[in-house]
Amino acid sequence: MATKPTQNGFQTASLDAKGEKRLPEDIATFLNTATADEQATFSQSPWGSPATLTARLPYHAASGRVCRKVNVSTPATGSSVGLACRQDNTWQWVRNVTR
Repeated sequence: MATKPTQNGFQTASLDAKGEKRLPEDIATFLNTATADEQATFSQSPWGSPATLTARLPYHAASGRVCRKVNVSTPATGSSVGLACRQDNTWQWVRNVTR
């Protein structure tokens, strides 16, 4: 069985036109409250299950959004680093333009 290509750890079809994906409520809550380098494991996630996330220090991006680098680790895909930004009270998984 062929797999769909991925972008930022998500199936391409699940991204919007800007390459962004709204994160589930439990992950958004974690990103809202996590201290720098805090970890949490989620039994269900867009990256696979289970997934351990490590939230880095939040910062204000040039876009005006609050963003955080996030390390994602799953048994199936290993470790990767991505970027989540908050806009309109929701967290989106976004393309990292500086990589």
